[in-house]
Amino acid sequence: MTCKKNCARFKVGSLNERIILQKRETDQWNTLDNGEPAYTFTQIAKVWANVKTKTAYNILDGIGQNIRYTHIFTIRYRDDVGDESFILFQDKRYDITNFVNMEEQNRFIQLYAVISGYQDLAGSE
Repeated sequence: MTCKKNCARFKVGSLNERIILQKRETDQWNTLDNGEPAYTFTQIAKVWANVKTKTAYNILDGIGQNIRYTHIFTIRYRDDVGDESFILFQDKRYDITNFVNMEEQNRFIQLYAVISGYQDLAGSE
């Protein structure tokens, strides 16, 4: 079975930007000055993506909350990426606020993201 509407627009050739998918982990050996845990970011994968910039758009999640996003990253389907993951693109870290398996076909996934407050890129690769 193939994607008919949205997936048809995304061909492998349109995935023309390189991004790094990351996960955030608590650094058990370090804490911040205020006593909160420090975090480290580890690479999940380096993948090709189609990147679209959106400004001040909102989506409605399943419980009626507006979630703001500034970028949509479309990648090949992966089951190890979700709204707890991060994206590193052009030396900026993005927090994934939502994701959509396009037409539930497991071919492409759209990651809705906003620039993250965690911009210290040390140790991110």
